[in-house]
Parts: sequence; structure tokens; C-alpha cells
Amino acid sequence: MAKAATALTEKDIQRAIMIKICGGGDTFINNFTPVEWWENDVIRITPAGYWYEYEVKLSMSDFRADKRKKQNVLKDFPYPGTSGKTYRSWTNEMEFKHKLLAGDSGRGPKQFWFVCPDEVIQPEQVPEWAGLMWASKDEYGRMWAICKRQAPNRKTKKQSDKIVERIQFRGFKRYTYKLMFGKDAEAEVDETEHYG
Repeated sequence: MAKAATALTEKDIQRAIMIKICGGGDTFINNFTPVEWWENDVIRITPAGYWYEYEVKLSMSDFRADKRKKQNVLKDFPYPGTSGKTYRSWTNEMEFKHKLLAGDSGRGPKQFWFVCPDEVIQPEQVPEWAGLMWASKDEYGRMWAICKRQAPNRKTKKQSDKIVERIQFRGFKRYTYKLMFGKDAEAEVDETEHYG
């Protein structure tokens, strides 16, 4: 039987994920939105250039709602009166995140993980294209993340050095704000920035 939502916060679970994945030369940050994709609660780029997404879910209702995530499609359109020049614009056409993750579009992360407090989501409830981690906090306040089901590798392309540089810049910007103002940098950084 699954437990009810716990007192762990999204930030607690993000910290547990980052503790688990740190080392090995990976680049990672929380709350980052790649171009033409949804915000990643934690994004990780491996030294080989592959992107892993970690999606935090605090409750079963939050997990169920995730399948409804959708966004408008971004497409190229020709400039009027020109040959070959195009511009990008959002359309009224919608795409669903879970459908893209389940298919072979080549878009999205190499691995997709759901991460929740202990026992909120069971491994058999997770789609076949996703992995599952449980996060917990011990009596000393230390965070842990344990793999309950390995995420399969999806067919996707490597990320450019540009996205790694953007993630590193974003982390530097957050750190600098914290040093300069003594505040949580995320309150000062525009979280609507989209990078690609």
C-alpha cells in the first residue's frame, strides 16, 4: 500500500537526486527548461553528451497529473517573399510529453526518472519508458535517493556543448546571486529562461 504525501519538499528531493548523481564529470542543475521541452526538476548531462531528466513527484495525485502535461508545438515557417529563410513560432497544435517519451521521436532525454518520497509510487505504476527513485531523509537531515527501477535508455541525440555551457552559466549565476545578496539565488534568477 502506498504512503500518503510526506513532509519532504521538492527542494529536499532535488538535493537527494543531486547527491546521488554527483561525480563522474556530469553537469547538472535543478529547474532548467531545455528548448522545445518541459522544465526539468533536475537535468543532468553526462560527459558523453546525453541528457537525463529527473521529475519530482510529491504525491500520487501529482504523479497521475503528469500524464496530462502538454505544450504548443514550435514549427518553422517561411518568411513571406523570401526563398529558404524561415522563422520559428508556436502553433495551436498541442503535443503531450508522455506520448513523446513513449515514442521514437528522438526528442527528449536519454533517460527519464520519476523521483518521489519513499513508497509514494510503486515500480509497477511507472511507465515502461521511465525509471523510479525513492528519496528519504534520515534523522540527521541527510537526503538519500535509492533506485527502485532502472530507467531504460531511449533513442535520442547527444546534446551540444552549448546546452552544457548554459547549464553551467545558470549555476554560476545562481551561486553569484547567493554570494552577493545572501539570498536564495532562485528568488533572484528569472526561472522562465529557456535554453537550448
